[in-house]
Amino acid sequence: MPNVCIINSSEAYQRMFESMGWNVVRDFGSADLVQFTGGSDVSPSLYGEAEHPYTSTHPARDEHESDAFDICMAMGIPMAGICRGAQFLNVMSGGSLWQDVDNHAIYGVHAALDLATERMVDVTSTHHQMMRVGVNGEVLVEAYEASYYDHMKHGKVEQFTELAAGDVEVVYYGATNCLCFQPHPELHGAESTRTLYFELLQRHLGLS
Repeated sequence: MPNVCIINSSEAYQRMFESMGWNVVRDFGSADLVQFTGGSDVSPSLYGEAEHPYTSTHPARDEHESDAFDICMAMGIPMAGICRGAQFLNVMSGGSLWQDVDNHAIYGVHAALDLATERMVDVTSTHHQMMRVGVNGEVLVEAYEASYYDHMKHGKVEQFTELAAGDVEVVYYGATNCLCFQPHPELHGAESTRTLYFELLQRHLGLS
């Protein structure tokens, strides 16, 4: 059974991993995976932007998790992020964020496309920000929900109303061995999202 160390854990995250046969551990040294979790927005200073009016950050958490990221990189430990955790690992791997989008903070589910299998999956959606993939990122799952995408340029909001591709839900970075998963598989009743999450952990990180 693989071991997972969960940063800023909760009962829901622990219960999810244990239900899938994983051991939850407290130290990085015995972890096969370090899991980053949901929460406040990632500080835009980490990707070189000013703060959007709707962005709400927790700089102390960013600093703590940046240290954890550096440790994992030094030790060669795979990382995965859920929601804020996905956005954080995306930024740390060279990506950035759309600081505000619509039709994703719905506290319900919408359809998303697993690009490898061409399968549509219902995934949970609670985020108002979205990953912008860095040059080394591989998009794994897309949705097609948002009608606007905000970022900050020269300290002012710049809005786009369409993108060349879909809304990024999941991305993988081979260089940092990070799986960035925006939906919430740990939520009660999120069976399809949870199944997809653990499939991707196995497919891209070799963990099951």
